[in-house]
Amino acid sequence: MRGLAKHGGTEIPSKLLHEELTEKTIGAAIEVHRALGPGLLESPYEECLCGGIVRKVIENLGDSVSPW
Repeated sequence: MRGLAKHGGTEIPSKLLHEELTEKTIGAAIEVHRALGPGLLESPYEECLCGGIVRKVIENLGDSVSPW
């Protein structure tokens, strides 16, 4: 069905799913910035953020939406 996405075995409107993913991504970026502090080049932030996202996906594999 158009406009719906699977999440944990249930279908939810895709807009809500995108809002949830956006909120989690921004939250993760804020956590990385707080941990590393300001003033670094982009690459350390990017590496930590990507590593954190991959860890979360692996932890929740089967329980949540995978970006793949």
